[in-house]
Amino acid sequence: MKRQYSNSLSYRNAEANDSEALTAFTKNEFGERWLPSIRSGFSKIEIPIFLARKNDEIIGFACFDVVRNEKGLFGPMGTAETNRVKGGYAIRTLSMIGRKRIVV
Repeated sequence: MKRQYSNSLSYRNAEANDSEALTAFTKNEFGERWLPSIRSGFSKIEIPIFLARKNDEIIGFACFDVVRNEKGLFGPMGTAETNRVKGGYAIRTLSMIGRKRIVV
């Protein structure tokens, strides 16, 4: 699912070919502590990661069901420091796909 909010800002589900770029983004913005969760997400058939992109560059992400491979756990999530503003796309989308309970 892709949503375009302006000419330069969009949100979509991650795809397998996003792995390298998201790994680099995560490492540069937040260090290495979330990399195991990112790898866990990309190891699944349906990748439980949302991406925020601005001008085709990743500026944020949100994972679910990757921590301890447990359904219903949301996170990690992060936004580039230069782009931190009010959001909520990932939480709204999880609700739309039927999640009754989300633990952050």
